[in-house]
Amino acid sequence: PSSSSTSPPGSPRGLQGRLSGDPACAAVCSAPGSPRLRIVCLAYQLIGHAALRYFLEESGDEVVALITHRDSPGEEVWWPSAAELATEHGVPVFSPEDINAPASAQLLAHLSPISF
Repeated sequence: PSSSSTSPPGSPRGLQGRLSGDPACAAVCSAPGSPRLRIVCLAYQLIGHAALRYFLEESGDEVVALITHRDSPGEEVWWPSAAELATEHGVPVFSPEDINAPASAQLLAHLSPISF
């Protein structure tokens, strides 16, 4: 990030600053008005919801999918739902049984994200 940035290096804005300075990202980020990144967000619970909200509402990036897991039966859910937020924004939600399965890898390849 630039020295004028007030975001910590690990924050989404700090990460975005590092990525946008990368030559590989520069080509993707160069078109005026285009999203900087195509993101597949892997998110759950409060922190996942906050990260997804940032990507959807503040970053200017394109979220192409949310990958999350289903709530456990009987679990007391007190946090906001990342899946509901994604659905409200028209983002497809996937909950694979096994993120490491070949079908999950095929899904990720099909979505062609620039960042996870």
